[in-house]
Amino acid sequence: MTSYPPVPPPPGYVPTPPAARPAFDFAKAFTFPFQDPDWLSKTLIGGLFSLLGILLVGHFFVFGYLARLVRNVVAGVERPMPAWDDFGGYFVEGFKLALVGLAFFLPIVLLAVMIAIPAGILESQGAGGVADMLGGLLLCLIFPLMLILMIIVPAAMVRAAALGRATAAFEMGANFAFIKANAMNYVLAVFVYIIGNFVSQFGILLCCIGFFFTSFLSLVMTAYAFGETYRLSPVK
Repeated sequence: MTSYPPVPPPPGYVPTPPAARPAFDFAKAFTFPFQDPDWLSKTLIGGLFSLLGILLVGHFFVFGYLARLVRNVVAGVERPMPAWDDFGGYFVEGFKLALVGLAFFLPIVLLAVMIAIPAGILESQGAGGVADMLGGLLLCLIFPLMLILMIIVPAAMVRAAALGRATAAFEMGANFAFIKANAMNYVLAVFVYIIGNFVSQFGILLCCIGFFFTSFLSLVMTAYAFGETYRLSPVK
């Protein structure tokens, strides 16, 4: 079979570099809410639902709202904070996401109860040494399990929100693939959560109740960061 040499490029030809993947905009996660002309009213309503979280029910509305925000970010909506115009939809989706979160953490709670109850009984019967040993065992088991969940759960929740399917949270292979393909952006999104959560604590200075509004804003920023991570991901 005849082999032909490659055809040389014409004079002056400059190859076009491959298009670079869009970069994660760390700063925008903190500034985007204030670019929305209705950010204050949306934050006030979200803060009120966060306050209702004391009665649990408020969390469902907030979770549903954050899921809608994630989908807006993934879709590239210019002002992704949704309007508070679908309370029923937010409640239903938020309730489903709350059950998803509970499903992840319930095994650890049950494990803790299964060890803590015998340890308490032994302590009351004077077997303090054995009780302390069981307590140490509990810590050795809980700490690594909680660390694993802290890594997995955000990926599970953002995929469930982005895809609009609660069951997507339990697709563990896809969750791990998503984290692996976006390790750097995933870490940046976690830092957005840490910084936002820290800053939100200053809301306590606003007559304490201000914390619920600053906390809601920090959740909005975190949802944006993970939604942006999903949007830029080569693996869904």
